[in-house]
Amino acid sequence: MEEIGKSSFEQFTQTNIFKPLGMDPASWLIEGLLDSGASIAMPYRWQKRDRKFVEYGHYTFSGAPDGGLRTSVDGLGAFVKMVLNDGVSTSGRRILKASALKKMLRQATPVEDWQGLGWYESEVDGGGVWGHGGAEQGVSTMLMVDRRRGLAVVVLTNGDDAFEGDDDYEMLDMFWDW
Repeated sequence: MEEIGKSSFEQFTQTNIFKPLGMDPASWLIEGLLDSGASIAMPYRWQKRDRKFVEYGHYTFSGAPDGGLRTSVDGLGAFVKMVLNDGVSTSGRRILKASALKKMLRQATPVEDWQGLGWYESEVDGGGVWGHGGAEQGVSTMLMVDRRRGLAVVVLTNGDDAFEGDDDYEMLDMFWDW
């Protein structure tokens, strides 16, 4: 992709996705956010012995973009609205071709019929709900979009499980039932 875009992946996504959507700050690289003075949520782990959360410290993946995208709640909201609006931002600018978005949100492999391009189809609400999630020490995320109904749910946490039985998927199901 970097050869086609004639720039780094970070720069390409900044120029063609993040800035046009108003996702400021947003970055695959933590260094750029720290340098900009952006407020970044601290990941925590639960320390059973002292019954308190302890900072992990800021870290990022060495192989971006395999994870670690950071943005604000407003930035993520702008991205979700673009997905719900067939690739068009709230300002009316086309970010993704509708055909590209459609390809992202459909079966992309004969091995797993629920796997799309970076997205997966959930059984939530009878199917047709697509999303992406991730987790690392002190971080857990889940974003689900139902384009048929124009709905989205985003769950972001910055702490390891402090309470037995907590599960992002259970939380997600509660939001859809609500």
